[in-house]
Amino acid sequence: MRKFDSLLKGYLLGYLKETRKSLLGVTQEKMSALLRITVHSYSDLERGEYCFSATTLLLFLGLLPDEMIVEIVRGFSKEVIKFEEKEVA
Repeated sequence: MRKFDSLLKGYLLGYLKETRKSLLGVTQEKMSALLRITVHSYSDLERGEYCFSATTLLLFLGLLPDEMIVEIVRGFSKEVIKFEEKEVA
């Protein structure tokens, strides 16, 4: 499963900043508080320096509308399939 870590990091990065700004309309400070992490850790997440921990990911998903959660999960599953197909080719 670790082979998908960088894929997950890049995939979620596409949602993170947009969600914070457009959907929630909050600052990095407020978002870090919602995710129960430091502002520095949140900033690192948004820059793609680190990936979500399981706890932070669940807290993030909990902030989203149900249909967006499904979109994210199914979209990532599709990305994994594409990744695996490239590995085989």
